[in-house]
Amino acid sequence: MTRRLMIGYGGVITVAVALYFAAPGVSWVFAAAIGLATLAAVGAGTARNRPRRRLPWLLIAAGVATLSTGDVITTYQTTPAFPTVADALYLSMYPLLGLGLIGLVRSGAGVRDTASLLDALTFTCGLGLLTWIFLIDPLIAAPDVPLPARATSVAYPLCDVLLVTVLIRMATSMRPSTAVTLLVVGLGMLLFADIAYAVLQMTGNGEVGSVVDALYVLIYPAIGLAALHPSMAELTEPRLLRATQAGRQRVALLGLAALIPPGVLVTEALTGEVRDALMIGVSSAVLFGLVVARLSGVVAGHRQSVARELGLRRAGAALLAAATVEEVLTAVGAAVADLLPPHTGHRVVVTTGEPAPRREMEILRTASGDRMLRCPLLGRRVTGSLDIHADDAALVTLQEAAQVLAGQAALALDGLAAGAEIVQRESEAYFRTLVLNASDVILILDDADRVRYASPSAAAMFGRDPVGSALPDLVESPVRNLLRAVRAGTGAPGLADWTLPGRQLEVACRDLRHEPTVAGVVVTLRDVTEHRRLERELLHRAYYDDLTGLPNRALFTQRLEKTVAGGGPVGVLLVGLDDFKVINDAMGHHTGDELLAAVARRLVGVLSPRYALARIGGDEFAVLVESDDVETPAAAVLAAFAEGFRLPGAGVVTCNASVGTVTTGTADAEDGVQLLGRADIALAMAKNGGKGRVCRYETTLHTRILERLQLQAALDRAITNGEFRLVYQPIVALGPGQLRGFEALVRWHHPSRGMVPPLDFIGIAEESGLIVQLGEWVLRTAVATAVTWGGAAYVSVNVSPRQFRAPGFVDLVQRALAEHGLPADRLVLEITESLVLAGRDQERIEAELEALRGAGVRIAIDDFGTGYSSLSYLHRVPVDLIKLDKSFVDTITTSVSQYELVKGIIGLAHALRLAVVAEGIETAADRELLVAAQCEYGQGYLFARPMSAEDALTWVSAVPART
Repeated sequence: MTRRLMIGYGGVITVAVALYFAAPGVSWVFAAAIGLATLAAVGAGTARNRPRRRLPWLLIAAGVATLSTGDVITTYQTTPAFPTVADALYLSMYPLLGLGLIGLVRSGAGVRDTASLLDALTFTCGLGLLTWIFLIDPLIAAPDVPLPARATSVAYPLCDVLLVTVLIRMATSMRPSTAVTLLVVGLGMLLFADIAYAVLQMTGNGEVGSVVDALYVLIYPAIGLAALHPSMAELTEPRLLRATQAGRQRVALLGLAALIPPGVLVTEALTGEVRDALMIGVSSAVLFGLVVARLSGVVAGHRQSVARELGLRRAGAALLAAATVEEVLTAVGAAVADLLPPHTGHRVVVTTGEPAPRREMEILRTASGDRMLRCPLLGRRVTGSLDIHADDAALVTLQEAAQVLAGQAALALDGLAAGAEIVQRESEAYFRTLVLNASDVILILDDADRVRYASPSAAAMFGRDPVGSALPDLVESPVRNLLRAVRAGTGAPGLADWTLPGRQLEVACRDLRHEPTVAGVVVTLRDVTEHRRLERELLHRAYYDDLTGLPNRALFTQRLEKTVAGGGPVGVLLVGLDDFKVINDAMGHHTGDELLAAVARRLVGVLSPRYALARIGGDEFAVLVESDDVETPAAAVLAAFAEGFRLPGAGVVTCNASVGTVTTGTADAEDGVQLLGRADIALAMAKNGGKGRVCRYETTLHTRILERLQLQAALDRAITNGEFRLVYQPIVALGPGQLRGFEALVRWHHPSRGMVPPLDFIGIAEESGLIVQLGEWVLRTAVATAVTWGGAAYVSVNVSPRQFRAPGFVDLVQRALAEHGLPADRLVLEITESLVLAGRDQERIEAELEALRGAGVRIAIDDFGTGYSSLSYLHRVPVDLIKLDKSFVDTITTSVSQYELVKGIIGLAHALRLAVVAEGIETAADRELLVAAQCEYGQGYLFARPMSAEDALTWVSAVPART
């Protein structure tokens, strides 16, 4: 279609031009026809070829329109006049054509081709000097020519000079094509026509129909054919401008242009008068500046070339050392970053495995609108492309180096591919050796499931050579269905388990009948008998407790989640052993483990099989109840601990338990984990409430837990703010009733809660470690208060196990006594049985107790008789007295056996030369029985309640009068 359009347009133009010259009288009609046909050609070519930018062609069409209109006016007017409207149209044609051509040059170029622009300006400068001398200056100097005529005559050569610059720029910057050639030739005719017209005007021989008119007329077909030719669309397509290299022809032209000013000067000097010295000097200076600028660009280009060469050398070394495709890609990316100017945004994409789209480098515009330089990778084994995304200026500097880098990358990838081929060949030989010597069995079956090939290890697995035998006859597992499914493509080629007598096999089947070298079903057998045994053992260890054999937390949580998801009522019991740590520390971890195993056996006996039992922590057991009746199993659990546990080597050990219960009906829990957490809260509250009891979770427990946390936070501030007070309870001699000492008891006066009972905060202080700081304050305050009593009474201070184990406790006691001047024998430190029964640091504790007694401080065992161990430790622990717990004293008046037990404890203490202090004496009957049992000392509400330091001082002086 395009070819027919060009032929048709050429025919129309030929006829119109012939008639134009053949009929001078109506030549304006044919001039108009030529112009309209050319405008139609430009419009049709623009619409059909669809250039990326249409504005340059619209400007060229506008120039053609002004030229055609001027021609019509010129040929139509009968009286010659100068200047006319036609001259104005002609002069407006030049900027329109120039802007259109510049638009073509700039619209497809990535950056400015400064070198080509400088070369064009250099040539224009020389031509401009000649134009000035021979055309412009004579017109300006003509005195008989009117000013409008002179101005118009001068404007023509000036426009021609500018058009020359544009044409040179176009010819040197754009890729050669038919459209470019036609435009350059057509506009070149315009220049020659202008020069010829100017000469004829100066000689007075210009007339319509001359050779000059023929040159003007030929401009139209050149522009029309250029617009119709398909190559016109390429003029506005993105392209990279290659670094301008001055060839011999260009250097010759530039040298000729540079010699014009000195040539004119020499010529005028030889003729006897230098008339244009000023213009010669100006043009020489301009040419000098252009040459200097051009040389600067050459020097900068050379510097960039050297830098690119060094970068390519580094890239070549990195690519040579690359051992993997990833390393090659990394080296290419690093090389591009090295070759680009610093801080230039870019992206590198290397595509391999596909044929190179073109064999030469090209510039493309992506869908996002940015530029991309694509260099083909033309290796023997690896093909593809190297795509570099960056701005236009960066790509111009990189284009030549990118081609070299792409070649180096292709060679590196080719080398890796060749190495991979060698490795593959070696691997094939290695694989053959491996198959022949592997312990795994490889079988190839025919369509009848008979073994056509068996690897050498098959004889050892089956006891004979299986070749020729049907595989289903060799194994115990049903295999025909699996083999049938594999052949049908419906069976997964994954692993399956088959069995032989005494063996378990892991099997993989794959249908390779389509492979000519195999042509059968490949069956791979591996003996995994020991592996499966280990898996079962590991699975059991992962979900079962080694000590008790019960399910562990992980398995219990899974079962709980599954049960909760069923939607029915679910209950959870959390059983925690009370004071298990004391037993573990006192009797050793071996005894503790035996106790846990015994507890597990007893719980299984009372709960199984109705309830699911698990050990989920050190001394915690969990019970899953598939109903909301948690009271029944909770009662069974508590009943299970009614009797002691007989342990090998330790005798009968008494142990209690606390139980926390929760059901889905009372707990706001979304899953099993939250349900278990609610049970944990209930267990904590059961232990805090006195142990050996059941606590069911209620929403109010959250509030109590929150209050406990708030109390812990306030406890730290209370020590700093001085909110604690000490009260003192007298210790008297039971016989005469004389005062012997005071026990210092701490009380917390909370600013908003009022008086907080010790049971509410002592445990929190012990857990958080604040007991150390609080205990130090109690010790120092009690010692300071005891000094005020003179020598009348001693002070007894409770010491927690954590406080005693804190570093420097012995030194703290000695400093407190020294600072306040209290004799050491007037201080009694009350410790618990759990401290002296701790096996892990028993020797250190006994040594420190001995050091305190050596300094004169007396040691008492507080709450004696509430521990789990025997009383045999009293003969080896350095103590001075024991304090009989209130629980023994409460029932001596109503229980003969309890009274006999108390008498036995007192007798044992006396045998070990230990004094006894009975706690909690509230009635005279209690006192009389204790005196009869030869208990020396006592304290309780019978004598006095705890009192302030001031009241204690008053009591010290008043008691002797009352006794």
